[in-house]
Amino acid sequence: MSKKQVRGLLDYIEAIDSDEEWEFAPNSETFVHGMGFGASAEATRWAYKGFLAESKASKRAGRKKLAEHENIDCERAQIIWLYVHMFRNQLGAKPKNRHLISTMQRLGQTDKRIAKLFPTSHARLESSVSRGKKLLEIKENWESKVCEELMLD
Repeated sequence: MSKKQVRGLLDYIEAIDSDEEWEFAPNSETFVHGMGFGASAEATRWAYKGFLAESKASKRAGRKKLAEHENIDCERAQIIWLYVHMFRNQLGAKPKNRHLISTMQRLGQTDKRIAKLFPTSHARLESSVSRGKKLLEIKENWESKVCEELMLD
């Protein structure tokens, strides 16, 4: 059974006294909350257009925000984290960021996806990887619960 649509004060008073389920009627071209019965059809229609314009204006303009772990810093750190876990025995106990970045740049010569993330002309790759490590909670020995969970998803 559908709920009763309540449009005005008198309908509201009647609805709260009854046992029937009810809800406020949504705004439409023929009805806008707060517009009296004496308002013309044109005034109600203009009020509805204003309501729609305000609801659209409340949406934020601009570029959409990425999820917490979807920025380029996290992508770089996660690629290095995966590489370290694949070749842990060959790299040693605590490989340095600079060494790992140069390794990724060498791998980028054969893989375009890696070359996009680790360009040779980028001057701030180390700080980018450090920011990604911080966001992904990667420790000095390249262990991270967050990266493990992201790999499972």
